Parts: sequence; structure tokens; C-alpha cells
Amino acid sequence: MIADDIRIIETHIQTRHLRILGALIRGIGRNNEIPYFMLESAMEQWSQNEEKQNPDYQASQGKLTENGRKTLAFKAYVRCAEKLQLIFIIGQTLQLTKFGEIFILLYPSESEREKSFYWYWLMQYDADTLLTLGQILVENPPPIALKDATIRLLYNDALKKRLLIKIQRADTHTTFVIESMLRSQEMNKKKAPFAYKHLVSPRLAWFCELGIVAKTKSYHLTDVGKAIWTQLPRLNETESRDIYESWLNECCLQVYAGSQYPSFQRWENLDLEDKKGLLGQSLRLFYEKAYQSKEGNRRMNGYSALLFSIFHLHSVYDLIADRRDLEMVLAAPLPYQMYLFTYYHSDRHYESYISFTYNQN
Repeated sequence: MIADDIRIIETHIQTRHLRILGALIRGIGRNNEIPYFMLESAMEQWSQNEEKQNPDYQASQGKLTENGRKTLAFKAYVRCAEKLQLIFIIGQTLQLTKFGEIFILLYPSESEREKSFYWYWLMQYDADTLLTLGQILVENPPPIALKDATIRLLYNDALKKRLLIKIQRADTHTTFVIESMLRSQEMNKKKAPFAYKHLVSPRLAWFCELGIVAKTKSYHLTDVGKAIWTQLPRLNETESRDIYESWLNECCLQVYAGSQYPSFQRWENLDLEDKKGLLGQSLRLFYEKAYQSKEGNRRMNGYSALLFSIFHLHSVYDLIADRRDLEMVLAAPLPYQMYLFTYYHSDRHYESYISFTYNQN
């Protein structure tokens, strides 16, 4: 398999809570935009309430407030949400991207199921960092004591090893990016443990929040984390793991949700008529929530509609499906109630679309 991308985003050591990212997106709201200072004030109040009501939050790092007083973390979370393409920063205004809008349609209030969305989104944008950390944890199981500082010391060599394997089967663009990263690594080698605190510490916290890693005296993979690791594609037939665009489309949710929620039903176990009915319902709901107000609009972005449908089915019906599963149902036009949905596929996400007409039958 050709390595098709390097998936790494910049983060700050303070961005340790995925819950805060979700609250930030909900704070912008369906109005789609809000002045920076208003959201900062609202999130400060949210954090103060969390400190009073949630002992785990109160004892954690990366909070927006410390004993009720504002920290400097808000700006770091805003930048992280921007790097994940969930919000835009336009001057002193924050706006949701179309993906941020999908998130808030799916999770208008906090939900356990949004963890599956975080998994999918982080794999899409930050897989190389996360899988480097996963490799360190796999290679150093208990009773080896892996603390934050130890992992930071190991990270530079682990990432270099990963990049040297990955470059062997990389496309032209990815090869260029890897060569640039390797040069940068050599230049920063002496200060690597300090430099990597902004990469390592937040992601260890994310892994813990997703139930993939646990921390007692040191960090280690949970049973869920071990199950996920064994299902990830091997990197060039080594013990390292990597993901690809095709894997994101075909396997991403089933790997995480199937391990985290083993009692949930798999899409492939439904009969075709049930699949059509459930997918038709999700597409209609997405159209009504995201597009119906736009007069005369008879098409939806295909990637967005399927992304919404995957997580709507997961959240409402305890189903595990990936994008490719739904595309197979849409191989032919899909009738649902008064609608007839027709899917036009493109490898470029922004070019795929689903049109609909009123069903005459």
C-alpha cells in the first residue's frame, strides 16, 4: 500500500481535553459564528461549572480555569479546533466549518458517542503522531514504567523509525514531506524531549479519554487499545501500523466502535431493505437540518451527507457502519418516502454529491 499522506497537526501542551473541543464547537452554536470574546467568556463559565461538579476535570491539566480563575488554554483549544478544520478564525470571529456544523447536528449536547467521532477525526488528521505513541506503548508493555517524560524521550527515535519505513512506499508529495521532517528532526535532536511535550502530553490524554490508554502509575494500553492495535494495517509489513484514505472509508469506525462497543450491531448483518430505510432516513434528516432552508437546493455534498449518516446511525441506532458500507447501498438510486436519492461519487470529497428528486412511484 502506498503511503498517501503524513497526518500530523500542531498542538499545545494545554490541549488535553477532547471534551473542551466539543464544548467549544457547541458554544459557537447553530448560528455558525460568534465573537471571540463572547465564546471565551462562555467557555470560562463552562469550565468553572465543571470544576465545581466534576472531580476528574477539577484534578486534570489543560483546564480553561484553575480554581475559578481563567488560564491561558482557551487560545490553544481554538487553534487546535482550527487545525482539525472544525472552525474558521476570521479576525475576531469564530465560525464553524461544514464539519463543525455536522458535529453540532450530531451532538447538540454532550454524548458518550461523540468519542467515536473524535477517533475518526483524529485518525484523519493526526494518525502519524498517535500511531507513533501507540508503537511506543506496544513495545514497552508493563511492567516497564512509561511516564510522560519517558515517552517524550523515546518519541524522537520512534517517529524517525516510522518515517524511514514509511518513505519506502510513499508517493511524491509524502516523500517530500518526510524528507523535510527528517531534516528538522536532526536539527532539533538535542532539544527533542522538551519540544515534544506539546505533541506527547495532549495525545496521551486524548487516548485516555477515548479509553485506548489507561494511566495508573504509568501509561499502558487498555484491552480496548490492544484490540484496536491488532486491527490496524501494518506499515510495509513491519510491526508498525499506518492508515490510508481507503482504510478511513472502509474500516475506521468499525475498528474503534467494534472494540469499544462490542454489543453494537454491524451494518453488514442487516438485510438490504433495513439498510435502505435507515440510510434514507439519515439522508433525509441531514437534508432537512443542513440544506432545506436553502431554497431550490436539490443536492447535498456527498462526503458530508455520508459522514453525518455514519455517526447518526451509530448514535441513535447503536449501529457500526463505515462510509464504504453506505456507498454500496447507494450504488443504485435510493427511494425513501417522497425522495429519490442519487449518489455521484468522487475521490475528491468536495466534488461528490447526492442529488434528490421527488419520487414519482
